Amino acid sequence: MADGGPRRTQRGGTDFAPWFNAPYSPIPTDLATISRGVAEMPTIGAAIPRHAITRDDGAAGVVRCPAAKEPWQASMGIALSYVERILSPGERVVYRAGLHWVLYLSAVVPAALAVGGAIAAGLAPEGAPRGALLLISGLAVLAGLFQILWVWVRVRNTEIAVTDRRIIYKTGLIGRRSIEMNLDKVESVVVDQGLVGRLLDYGTVIIRGVGAGLEPVACVAQPLAFRRSVNLV
Repeated sequence: MADGGPRRTQRGGTDFAPWFNAPYSPIPTDLATISRGVAEMPTIGAAIPRHAITRDDGAAGVVRCPAAKEPWQASMGIALSYVERILSPGERVVYRAGLHWVLYLSAVVPAALAVGGAIAAGLAPEGAPRGALLLISGLAVLAGLFQILWVWVRVRNTEIAVTDRRIIYKTGLIGRRSIEMNLDKVESVVVDQGLVGRLLDYGTVIIRGVGAGLEPVACVAQPLAFRRSVNLV
């Protein structure tokens, strides 16, 4: 191809020549122009819906696509959280909370039984039921592993988020339970912390609204920061 000549490129039955041969022009910052251009592109326009193009609140000319409305992420194998999937156009997350690691301490009792059974079996005299002690120790190990797995699934599948419009709470893997409350309906956020909770920074959060409220959520990490984010929105 000679220098200065027209460039023609065709792939998958789509002619890209108009894009390559078009004269250079500055990047548009007008939202309507950008939305129209994305919708008319032969490959990307079909993947990104027009309502997903929104202007950022920051510098002029910066455009973003909300994570909950980007189909290309799913095609690339990028998993979206429940909160990101249900965000409305223009809605943003201002704070995320989660469950505290103290829940994993529930596996301490089975671990102690496993260690105690193993030590007892090793120190038992001849004729003692070492097999029974080892069996108890093995069962305790399995119980501890199951408890850790159960807590991990619970922590990973619990989402607590504050957006600029509402509070979102979701829990459960197979049987999902989700509750939402608009911020203008929130009357108060109660934080219940004991001595250990204050030391380790966790507690129970109770959200009270007009006529109803969210169920108490126990073992929330940094509950005071969560309440502060609700009050500041």
